[in-house]
Amino acid sequence: MTKKDLIDKAVYIQFPYSYTSYKEYKVDKEINKLPLPEKGMMYDGWAKNNNHYTPQYHRKYTIPLLCKLLNINFNNDDFVVDERHCGNFDISLLKPKEKYEYEIFGFNRNEHFDNLSFDDITHNNSTNNDITDYHRLYKYSHECSRLINKTIDSDRILFISGDSQFIPIVSFLSCFFKEIWYIDNRDNLTLSDRWKDIPFTDVIIEMNWTDAWTYVDRNFK
Repeated sequence: MTKKDLIDKAVYIQFPYSYTSYKEYKVDKEINKLPLPEKGMMYDGWAKNNNHYTPQYHRKYTIPLLCKLLNINFNNDDFVVDERHCGNFDISLLKPKEKYEYEIFGFNRNEHFDNLSFDDITHNNSTNNDITDYHRLYKYSHECSRLINKTIDSDRILFISGDSQFIPIVSFLSCFFKEIWYIDNRDNLTLSDRWKDIPFTDVIIEMNWTDAWTYVDRNFK
């Protein structure tokens, strides 16, 4: 698929910039704006994370919107809350009761792992100074990766052009898609040769606060 094919197929979502505002974007499609958060639904006072949203926000707003847009049949009874904390900050995840097995490619570090568990893909050993415990909720945050669920009976393949707001969401979506390509292309990699022959069934462009070209150009190089 070409960049144009992917963008034509894409649905757009946008996280608020803060408790009170959104960055203004102009694209050719409707942008599905997530609601402004209630007090306490952002990581107030947590350095490098005060722009991110808590599990309560994602469960109340992000996950229902994605289930609607992506036609996901989500049953809360199929998950448990994996309690995780960093100091006083809640970074818990929804964890599937079913045991999935994964294969993953980390393009920035030229890594490949097979036969990983859900716990394996929701931990991150990066030594970069921009990585906090929040960012460690996905194996390749602030990077580009291909995640394959080897267990699920599905042929759906999802391309995500986004940023760090989706870090807690990728693992949840991996329970419904055969593959997820999660592209947060801060290193300006050229990856289109890797995905040009992949028959993506779904595309999400997730926007938040950086310039539009990062979501509709750089992430599609």
